[in-house]
Amino acid sequence: MPIDPEDWRIINAEHLNGQCLHLRKYSRWSGTWTTTIVGGWAKFAESDEEDVQHEVYATGSDYRPGAGYEWFCQKCFADLREEMQWTAAPMTNT
Repeated sequence: MPIDPEDWRIINAEHLNGQCLHLRKYSRWSGTWTTTIVGGWAKFAESDEEDVQHEVYATGSDYRPGAGYEWFCQKCFADLREEMQWTAAPMTNT
């Protein structure tokens, strides 16, 4: 199914066009940082809560704010990968 160019996920992620994203275990950026999901409504956590995802596609160290600063659930990555010209790096633990 084609992606709607007005899809809010694309609009929110335009600044990440062409990035190599890394599949990794989710970890909060810092203890005081409020989590923001760029691509969807998925819930990420380090805990074992119900309906929580533990693996995400995240920005790498080449992204100016840093590795793991912005992330996407696996579904949004799959949905938007072609449109956003993303590539995937192997899964890491950091």
